Amino acid sequence: MTLWLERSISSAFMDLFFCADLDGSNVVLLIENAGTDWTPDIALDLMKNKLYWTDFNGSTLRRANLDGTGIEILQIPVTNPYKNAVDSCNQMLYWRESGGVARRARFDGQ
Repeated sequence: MTLWLERSISSAFMDLFFCADLDGSNVVLLIENAGTDWTPDIALDLMKNKLYWTDFNGSTLRRANLDGTGIEILQIPVTNPYKNAVDSCNQMLYWRESGGVARRARFDGQ
């Protein structure tokens, strides 16, 4: 599976998450509006089948199931997050914030 993001420039900017087979077939729109106003960084947790993304200007971290359902905003205080990564084994999410500060939190927000 491959995953990518497109920015729609129709009447309102929307981030669209797509996935497809590695040969480019079976393209599926996973998330129609990722709720961001800045092109997000994405990370996958394949052990838990989750997709994580950042919203830089909205100062949020978000996640959804890999099938596009269950979108949620993580209740983690952040400021302009970007460059996220997932550590599935330790259930940790890592990201950078404005000024290059590196942060981390457990998936449950602790």
